[in-house]
Amino acid sequence: CSCGSYADAERIIADHGIKHVSGILLDLGYSSYHIEGSGRGFSFQKNEPLIMRYEPNATE
Repeated sequence: CSCGSYADAERIIADHGIKHVSGILLDLGYSSYHIEGSGRGFSFQKNEPLIMRYEPNATE
């Protein structure tokens, strides 16, 4: 497992000695539940504040 910027992907892959990549699996950490769920503030389609937080009870 490696973490880094997408801009560093070529270097990270080379650092692991990988010569060929057929595909990449990304876990972006969110689902439609997070985006569409009421009270989370990710959507302009609902009449609610646009707070854009995964945790609706977070203070910061």
